[in-house]
Amino acid sequence: MEMEQRQIVRKRLFRLMYPALKWIIGLIGLMYLFHLVVCYVDGPMEILSYLGGLSVLTFLFLLIATFTLHFRMYHRIPLYFAMTVEVVNWVDFYAELPWDSDGYFLFMFCLTGVYVIMALWSFIRSSCRGHQEDKPLPLSAAEAEHHARRDRFYYKLELSLLKVIPMVIAGMYVFDTVLYCLDISMAVPSFLFGTSLLPLLFIYLSSYVFQFCTHHRIFIYYVFVINLLNYLSLYPTFQFSDTKMVAIQLIIAGVSLFLILYFYVKNHQKAASAAA
Repeated sequence: MEMEQRQIVRKRLFRLMYPALKWIIGLIGLMYLFHLVVCYVDGPMEILSYLGGLSVLTFLFLLIATFTLHFRMYHRIPLYFAMTVEVVNWVDFYAELPWDSDGYFLFMFCLTGVYVIMALWSFIRSSCRGHQEDKPLPLSAAEAEHHARRDRFYYKLELSLLKVIPMVIAGMYVFDTVLYCLDISMAVPSFLFGTSLLPLLFIYLSSYVFQFCTHHRIFIYYVFVINLLNYLSLYPTFQFSDTKMVAIQLIIAGVSLFLILYFYVKNHQKAASAAA
C-alpha cells in the first residue's frame, strides 16, 4: 500500500513538472527584464538576483529539461534571453566593453526586442502548425526509433545532471567560503555554478519526481539556507561581521555534512536489510 501511494504521488508530481518548469522559465525571463528596468532607474536589484538569477550550470539543466518535456521554442526564449544577459554582463564586468551606461541600455533594449520578436514568431508558427501536430502523420519505424533514442538521451542526461548539480553547487559554496576566509573574491564560480530560488525550486521538485534519496536533498537544503543567509545579510538587521558570517556558514556546512552522512548510511543499511 505504501509503495502504491508513493507511485501515485510521483505521478502527480511528474504531471506538475511541465507547468512548473514553464512558469519558472517565464518568471526568470521577467526577473531579468525587471532587472534591466530597475538597474536603469538605479533601484535595488538584490531581490531579483536572489529569486531568478541564472548560472551556466542551472541554465543547461533547465534547457535539457525543456527538451525532455518537449517544450516548444517560444517557451525556451526567456531562458535564452536570461543567459544572454548574464553572458553580456559577465563579459562587460571583466573586459569593460566600449560603451557607457546609455550604450549598454540601448544594446539591452535592442536585445530584448530581438528576443520578443523571436518569441512571437515562434508562437505564431507553432499556432499555425497546431492542427497538424494534433493529428500527426504516422512515423516510420526508423523515425520512431530515432525519436525514442533522442528522448532517452535527454532523459538520461537530465538525470545525470540532477545527480551532480546539488553537490557541485554546494561544493562551490563551500569553496567560496574558503576563498572568503583567504580574502579572495571570484565571480567566475558564481557565474558557472551559482543558483537562485526559482531554479533551485525545480531541482528540488525533480529530486522528488525521480525519487532521489534524502541525503541528496540535503545538498539542496544547504544551498537554499546559504542563499537565504547571504540575501538577509544585505540588510542591517541581519548583518554580521566577516568572522561571524564565515563561522555561521562553516557550521551550516558541518551540520549538512553530518546529515548527509547520516542519511547515506541509513539508506544503505535499509537497502542491505531489504536485500537480506
